[in-house]
Amino acid sequence: MSDLDIVTFDWVEKTLVTQVATAENALAAFNREPLDDVKARQKRLLACLFSIQQVTGCLRSLNLTKGALLTAELERALQRLFQDELQGERRLLVLGGVLQGVKLLPAYLAHIREVRRDTGDGLIRCVNDLRRWMGEPARPSCLFFSPALAPGAGVTPGGDRTDEGALRETVATERAAYRRAAQAAMRRESIEDNMATVQHCAAALRDAFRGSAPEAFWYAMEGVAAGVAARAIPRDRGLARLLQAGDRLLAAVAERGWAALDSWDTDHWLHQLLFYLASSKAPPPPVEAIRQAFDVTPEQVTVMYRSLLHLRAVEPALRSALAEVVKCQQFLNQLNPSLLQAGMPELESVAGAHVDAAIERLQVMDHIDLADELGEARARLALIYHARSSNAEEELAAVATHILNVRYTLEAILEHGHRGDAGFAMRLQRGVVESTLHRLEGARQSLQSLLRHRHWLSVTGAPPTTEQERESLALAAQRLVNYPLLDQQDRAPRDHLAKLVAQFERAAGEPDEADWSALYDAVRAIVVVMTPPDGRRITRDACQRIEDAASALEYQDLAREGAILRQCSDWIEATERVRGIQEDEAAFDMALAVIYVRQRLQRWLSDPALSGDDLLSRAEACLQRIAGPPLPVATDASADAAAEGDAASDTPEAAAAVGAAPVTDAPRAATSAADEETAMLDTPPEPDAPPPQDEDAILRQAFLDEAQMLQRDLEGALSRWAETLSVDADLRSAGRRFHSLKGNGRVVDAAVISEVGARGEILVDELLSGVRTATPAAAKNLMALAQSLPPLIEAFGEDREAPDEEARALALIDASFHEDDD
Repeated sequence: MSDLDIVTFDWVEKTLVTQVATAENALAAFNREPLDDVKARQKRLLACLFSIQQVTGCLRSLNLTKGALLTAELERALQRLFQDELQGERRLLVLGGVLQGVKLLPAYLAHIREVRRDTGDGLIRCVNDLRRWMGEPARPSCLFFSPALAPGAGVTPGGDRTDEGALRETVATERAAYRRAAQAAMRRESIEDNMATVQHCAAALRDAFRGSAPEAFWYAMEGVAAGVAARAIPRDRGLARLLQAGDRLLAAVAERGWAALDSWDTDHWLHQLLFYLASSKAPPPPVEAIRQAFDVTPEQVTVMYRSLLHLRAVEPALRSALAEVVKCQQFLNQLNPSLLQAGMPELESVAGAHVDAAIERLQVMDHIDLADELGEARARLALIYHARSSNAEEELAAVATHILNVRYTLEAILEHGHRGDAGFAMRLQRGVVESTLHRLEGARQSLQSLLRHRHWLSVTGAPPTTEQERESLALAAQRLVNYPLLDQQDRAPRDHLAKLVAQFERAAGEPDEADWSALYDAVRAIVVVMTPPDGRRITRDACQRIEDAASALEYQDLAREGAILRQCSDWIEATERVRGIQEDEAAFDMALAVIYVRQRLQRWLSDPALSGDDLLSRAEACLQRIAGPPLPVATDASADAAAEGDAASDTPEAAAAVGAAPVTDAPRAATSAADEETAMLDTPPEPDAPPPQDEDAILRQAFLDEAQMLQRDLEGALSRWAETLSVDADLRSAGRRFHSLKGNGRVVDAAVISEVGARGEILVDELLSGVRTATPAAAKNLMALAQSLPPLIEAFGEDREAPDEEARALALIDASFHEDDD
């Protein structure tokens, strides 16, 4: 399973926490409502259900399937409570299970943020308790097992794929024996012999799939079959599903060859097989060897069943431990190392007591590594107290180091929600990164001032004649109006220019030549009196700042970021020496590379564990576009001439004398800025707004349009899925459309359409999770639900009753609830 996309998770985490809190508050309000007020109690249940549905949608969009298993069960339980299908003691038990699940969600969200994977730890008991109290079979434990596998585990490195013809031949040969032996073993017929046959087939199929992801699946299947044959692994419903999944994979490969692997989720099935390998108590040698190859252990299964600590308990305990560490640090800072004496009582009664209190709290919160580091500090304090150290000052410095490391680590955990590299290294890196951002901002401001002045010089060299030159002049005018330093100069030219720009904004048609000429004269009048900047000095200072930042980053093991900044500095220096840096495509690419590095560093400051490879790759792509000298490398003489000409050409008169033209390359940065800054110059006035419409009518029409589109897409996705009956993108697409119909129907009070969507989503979820087997009958049921929607949508659009269509849809829903899952 891939790691959690922490950036996307950050975007939706606040929404998830808010919706969970709303669901918890709705349950609390439900308990406060009088028992005889049925309508009010149902309203609270419905509010809780809506919030949990939002959480389910977010988790599935993030591919957090383990967490979605819990929220899906909470949805089903709330639906049955809302429909009053549970009575007596069973209803009370389910209510308690729902409350337990809602309270578990914040702890699980914090857990996956810390480990950055959807592990499934701590969910199985809550999910299966709910199912048992609702009278349904428990979900297989293997669904909640998600070990952290090394990349390429179980796959032969550098292995070449088998020829497609040979693959299909091997699959056709092995599939019949595999299927026959697996079915017989599940019927308890000669278990040892049949599972040995499955093991032999899995070994042959592993060779056939060498070099591809399914090789790991068949390698694990080989170990599971050996364990079942040796009676070291029990047979259960989950194992039967895995054997069926292997058969479906073989059927798809026999039909479509290697292309069938595009829709095969190897990690989903591989993790479930590894659960049986990890849970084996006394595995035979072949099973133990395969278990070691994947690095799975029984301890991982134990962790899966362990309860998660709630945030409300974790955060106060960690803050209490941090407070004890801070008190110890403050005490040690007040000591004079040169006056330390053996038997100093404060070392035991004050410093030692604070350390002991912090150790106790950290051990309870399972931060054993931090507790061990404080234990080392405690031992050194004892050496000083009992005069067993030859150098008390060194021992005290070591104690202070341990204390500070633990303090910084606890602060990082409380700030970012996970353990990371903390201590002195983290603080030093953070300081370097903050200093780098400050240096880059200073370089940006000085270079931007230089580029804008040169842009003003270029547009004042000659009156504009082309459309591109006029756009550049309009941009220069906007920049001059907003230029802050002009407030310290004579305001009359600036006010005159502002009036001209305002006239351009109000102009309904295209400005004539006289308007452009007046704008050109106003811009030129301001630029003439401006003090020209020293381009060489500004670029030299900017390059020095960037070089210093690059050196600091490289020293702190941020070499890739430093290399990018160093290339940017070299480009600025070379370009300024040859022709002077201007606002053009190359300058835009250079600036974009620096922006990507800044974004990478800002992301690092927000969370050091976040990956910035995507941003750095974009920065490197920008630098590749400007690789090489801007012009042939200048000689010393030409460089001196360029240096002399730099100051001479920094005035409008000199620019006009040498025929300086406006910027000819349409700069990407300037063009985008011009689009924003001068949009009012050529945007016609908006027509009068139409009269307001009835919001309910608009909402109903939007629902009808989307429902018709969703229904068509739903039938198409189900038709394609029915051809393969495999867990693929078509089935997931159908589930998303059922989910949309469910939520949209409730918004517009289309109750039956919403129920059809809810039941369809549940069926798809059970197929995706493996609780329900993908069969032609299951495909037929889903298609029947989808085909019941058009008459319901049509009746809703015409605002008429449709008792026959509604009765048929409800009958289909009822039939799908009572069909046999097996």
